[in-house]
Amino acid sequence: MFFTIKYNGTTVKGVYYQKYKSELHAVNAAYKALQKQPYPPENGCELSTAADIFRHTYSLNDKEYVATINDQGEISFDE
Repeated sequence: MFFTIKYNGTTVKGVYYQKYKSELHAVNAAYKALQKQPYPPENGCELSTAADIFRHTYSLNDKEYVATINDQGEISFDE
């Protein structure tokens, strides 16, 4: 299943599509990417502090909101 993870900074790449087994795998990957950023940021890059995760339903153009990881590291899922 394909997901889009959109970060709000440039140290973790801005937006990417990735295939994960489940929503939980996608959220976990986004959380780990936020935690693994170098500090201080390398080459004057901006650190990402949040991520939005979307699931693609039929094509890359059709996406549904899944979860957000905010700047405090808290995860909120779509209810």
